[in-house]
Amino acid sequence: MLNVDPNSIAKCVLDKYNTAKRSGKPNEHEWTVLSGIVLQKKTEIDCVSLATGMKCLSKDQVLLANGRILHDCHAEILCIRAFNMFLLQEMFIGSFKWIKQRENNEKSENIPQQWTLQDNVKIYLYSTVAPSGGDASMELVTSSLSDSKPWSSQDKEIKIQRGRMYFSQVKVVRTKPGKNNSIPTNSKSCSDKLLSKEILSLLNAVTIQFFCPKKFYIDAIILPEPQIVAPAIKRAFYSRVNMLHNKKWEGGYSFKPFCVYPTTLDFCHKRSYIRTKPCPLSLVIINTYEQVLCRGIKQGAKYFSKNSHSMICKYEMLKASRLNVCQYSDLKKNGLIAEQRKQVKQDLRNVLSGWECNGGNNFSLESSTV
Repeated sequence: MLNVDPNSIAKCVLDKYNTAKRSGKPNEHEWTVLSGIVLQKKTEIDCVSLATGMKCLSKDQVLLANGRILHDCHAEILCIRAFNMFLLQEMFIGSFKWIKQRENNEKSENIPQQWTLQDNVKIYLYSTVAPSGGDASMELVTSSLSDSKPWSSQDKEIKIQRGRMYFSQVKVVRTKPGKNNSIPTNSKSCSDKLLSKEILSLLNAVTIQFFCPKKFYIDAIILPEPQIVAPAIKRAFYSRVNMLHNKKWEGGYSFKPFCVYPTTLDFCHKRSYIRTKPCPLSLVIINTYEQVLCRGIKQGAKYFSKNSHSMICKYEMLKASRLNVCQYSDLKKNGLIAEQRKQVKQDLRNVLSGWECNGGNNFSLESSTV
């Protein structure tokens, strides 16, 4: 059971967004998606990361990025990236408000990380729309169409699907973007990515080097009431991986499903009959620091120019970590922690067949050209 009002969680994110600077927000004819991560300890709640956005770069651009360009700028994914940077910042400034160092008797050879979340802290994700692309939103797509009759010419053996194509087919991995006339990507839908977080935790390849994953699972997702279709939510985030429900992995990983709760609060910049054009910008906030992005880099910057990259791109994440590694890809390939995480990913991909890697991990801080 949720021990806090879902509206309070939504309000925490909405208030932070509403008090942010005007830059990065939609104009009067534009709309966007907002997501935020809220931490709760007893009666205190705080939105520690927030993001807007709904754009995604092509798979070709990912390989050229050298870790400096964000390929997936959907709000949910950006705010999770921002949350990981928040953890690094809290660790290096020595803040013990939300995190703490693990006691020696808590560590083990299989779970050696130094840091964890404070006891009794809850993690919530609020979003203004149902996660895109996968089962969680396909029924919303179907119900919005004038002709929602399922397409019949689909090969039933296909396990990965482009955007909203064959919208009636469920339990498949889907890639972004949803529109068929957009440039294709290998980036998985937000539904698929959030499902993976129920097993891999919110930590990424950098923060997992410092933090034990056991406490870094989403406790609940808060969505606007009209966005919740209960059977679709259950299928998207629970029944698709029922064979992994009771599995335990080395390294502290397990399947920890989140609950989904409705909020009645409204978002001022949601899609409407007035706001019909998607906003091309993304706003990212970590604590009180704000940054506006456009096409995966800072607004107004040119690709590959000096200081064009976002504070939450892979390059900046690796730089902030102070880890002594030659390549970013080493974090995903070498060492005990990487091996544990690879096994979890492999088991997940065996269930969600069709999951393809994006790549773009072969870069180092020293070899960067900008």
